[in-house]
Amino acid sequence: VCGSVRPVAMASYGATSLTTLLQMVAHGLGVTLIPEMAAGPASAMRDLKIVPFQEPMPQRTICLAWRRNKVRHDECVELAKIIRGLDQAVLAA
Repeated sequence: VCGSVRPVAMASYGATSLTTLLQMVAHGLGVTLIPEMAAGPASAMRDLKIVPFQEPMPQRTICLAWRRNKVRHDECVELAKIIRGLDQAVLAA
């Protein structure tokens, strides 16, 4: 995605909240990638254009991580078992 346009040097800006990122884009400070679930609320901002990805859709792999000595270690192990047991269609949605 990022390699498909010619980069232009800009001042360095950064944000970690979706709201801040979307406001920066709405004010002309670049582009951003957002989760599909955030696209609905973002489409209400009149200065933004939301463009969904075409096939092949991007993918990512996530993991569940916790501190080894965490008090709730057993609960984390159980949560991992539940996640592993989910139907792949649910995880892909």
